[in-house]
Amino acid sequence: MNFMIISDDVSTCLYLEILAHQDGVSARYFTEPSVALHVYQSNPDHWSLVIVDMLSPLIAEFSLVSKIKAIKLDTRLVILATHAPEAIKQVFKCESLCGLCHDCNDINNSHCFFLHKPFYRDFDRVIEAALGKGMVGLAA
Repeated sequence: MNFMIISDDVSTCLYLEILAHQDGVSARYFTEPSVALHVYQSNPDHWSLVIVDMLSPLIAEFSLVSKIKAIKLDTRLVILATHAPEAIKQVFKCESLCGLCHDCNDINNSHCFFLHKPFYRDFDRVIEAALGKGMVGLAA
């Protein structure tokens, strides 16, 4: 299992990489959206999950999620958030909502999930939900 982590904040990337490795998952992080997109495009089936910091201005401006979805529509995404689901919905233009947020309007979306800070608290639960129950043996 391979996770791609994309954020302009190296400390966030390293922290999530450590959380993934603790669960026995291979993870690679990218701070440049164009590099991440190129790597993803070269082999989209290699990545089980893509974790994206959508509040990063660099990533939002690059429209990274739209470009990833154009390559592989059913890409499993986890969107990093601090505490502002409304800001994220504006970035997505209400097209991709998570199903885990208490105020989400589209519970039928099975490919996009939010991970709120502090990440360690919900990391395993959100990752299991994104991959589908029983698909990953993450620690409880």
